[in-house]
Amino acid sequence: MAPIMSQGATVKNVYLPEGKWYNFYDNKELNGKQWVNQAVDINRIPLYVKGGAFIPLWQADSIKSVETYNSKDISLLYYATEGTSSYVFYDDDGTSTRTLEKADYELITFTATTQGTTISIDIKTNNEALYKRKQVRKFTLLVPGGSPFSTITVNGKPGVAAKAIKPISLAGGQFASAVVEFNGKPTKVELVR
Repeated sequence: MAPIMSQGATVKNVYLPEGKWYNFYDNKELNGKQWVNQAVDINRIPLYVKGGAFIPLWQADSIKSVETYNSKDISLLYYATEGTSSYVFYDDDGTSTRTLEKADYELITFTATTQGTTISIDIKTNNEALYKRKQVRKFTLLVPGGSPFSTITVNGKPGVAAKAIKPISLAGGQFASAVVEFNGKPTKVELVR
């Protein structure tokens, strides 16, 4: 993110460090180690996402307070890049105090490896006991690019616990998507374009 510091500015010069970067608004891919002139206005500041990043999303109208927070249905943007990256999602009940002291929380780790047109995402939890009561989470994985996945497998089985949904549009960019149910056991999702 690059804040605009001058009133009336229409362009901001932004430096992108080494690596692959995505323009958040349209998913345009850019290489790092360069300066980029970005058009700006009152509604849009320069915002770039580093390749390999995961960003969790919820519908804005679905979370009005901690009472309406639901972590069982989460969308995750994954900005694919060659190699391996990971993200840890922290979750607790949203109302209790001292959850860290009591270790009354869950850490879900997403480890992604991208090689060519194949994306493998391993999902693991630190607290499988939470799922013994038949709890299931639903993750909607969203990857920049309008073409849908040609193959989706979960733990080596096609179509068992995942389904493709039509490409969707967020901001100005297209995303391919897949919905995965997670029951607490280590899960390997493979997405192929």
